[in-house]
Amino acid sequence: MSAMSGHFINWHTLCTIGCTVCYISNMKNFQEFIDYVLSFYGDGGLYPQGRTREQVAYATLYYLDSCNDMVEWGDGDSLDRERVRDVMNHFYD
Repeated sequence: MSAMSGHFINWHTLCTIGCTVCYISNMKNFQEFIDYVLSFYGDGGLYPQGRTREQVAYATLYYLDSCNDMVEWGDGDSLDRERVRDVMNHFYD
């Protein structure tokens, strides 16, 4: 990681397969975060739970609404993804 910027993007060449480093460093919007979560918990994901785009979107909005001084949005990082997973597990399991 570059000491100056704090982002992998300064030394990491963008992949053609969309590795997690590239995906997080270049996340620009809500849709990309949903795709990122689905790549883990959707059908065929790394940890397949059969989650749908609608479930991820609802859980993400719920999570964003719950962010405050104690729980902060991390710009779509792995902790955000795991917290959205926890919301989905609460609602849909």
